[in-house]
Amino acid sequence: MNNAPQIFLTPRMLRRVDAAAYFGVSGGTWDKMVKEGVAPAPALRYGTRVVLWDRSDIDMTIDRLKENVTGCEGWADLAG
Repeated sequence: MNNAPQIFLTPRMLRRVDAAAYFGVSGGTWDKMVKEGVAPAPALRYGTRVVLWDRSDIDMTIDRLKENVTGCEGWADLAG
């Protein structure tokens, strides 16, 4: 039996679906947000198939977006 502790690593760089899930949206919504400049652009491209987002860039984006809704009175304020 192996009693060595298991180490779980949280990757800093995320592929598209993982970045979208981390942000809490679908892949299609993520693509739209990136295209509109709401979500960060990819931080790293390697060849044509590997496109990665930096988790800290996503965190900073979330913090910036949260600042824009501070003081709102609920969903009605956000929608209009």
